[in-house]
Amino acid sequence: MKPRSSFRPSDLRSEQGLTLIELLVVVALIGVLAILGQVALGKARSMSVSVRCVQNLRMVGGAFQAFASDHRQEVYLYTEQVGSVTQWLRYLIGMTDGAHGRGSKGSIYLDNPSAAVCPGFAPRQFVGKAVDIVGYTYGNTSRDEKDPAASPIPGCKSFSRLIRLTKMESPSTYWLVADSYSNVLNRQFYAIGENNPERGLHFRHGGRANALFADGHVAGLTLKEFSELSLYSRSTGFDGNNQFISLSGR
Repeated sequence: MKPRSSFRPSDLRSEQGLTLIELLVVVALIGVLAILGQVALGKARSMSVSVRCVQNLRMVGGAFQAFASDHRQEVYLYTEQVGSVTQWLRYLIGMTDGAHGRGSKGSIYLDNPSAAVCPGFAPRQFVGKAVDIVGYTYGNTSRDEKDPAASPIPGCKSFSRLIRLTKMESPSTYWLVADSYSNVLNRQFYAIGENNPERGLHFRHGGRANALFADGHVAGLTLKEFSELSLYSRSTGFDGNNQFISLSGR
């Protein structure tokens, strides 16, 4: 008498010799690997953007140094007269007009204007020389009378300051420009306000904002690290999701 056959999982094999359970396991593993691959790729892209941002800021630092060597070790970050504004980039790419001829006077110190823009956020590159878009760059903060290296400029508003590198007590802790954001324009902006919910530092690189310091080095700082700087510290800004953040929680 022929014995009765019993069901075994191995009887349910695909044409490739895999059981249904094994196929499900393989599919699940492929899904997990795909997710991990996307995460790794996203991190790699984010790191690549941060590296390019640092490289950009180093080029800007070189341009500031070249400018300073031609102008008695002095640089301009922002100047404003009645009805006329000159952002820091204009001095480096020769865009100062007659009213703001105190600086570059047409000389070009930054050959690639896109180096003034972080590639990780809009507009991602320099988009033109029109008055209304030249300021979509890394941002600087307004200097004031508390800064021994910043002097008022005759004929300009009080927050327009001439920065004398030779008068800096600590160039390695004196930041010039950094990752910026304006929530009104939803893009980078040349001015970084203090405790300003409309524009400020942008911590887009894994919770850090890259900053160029007066000695030419570039560093990525957290909001807390910015708050600990002895001069022009900041305790507010925007996170990677463009949300206003503050160390005080308000």
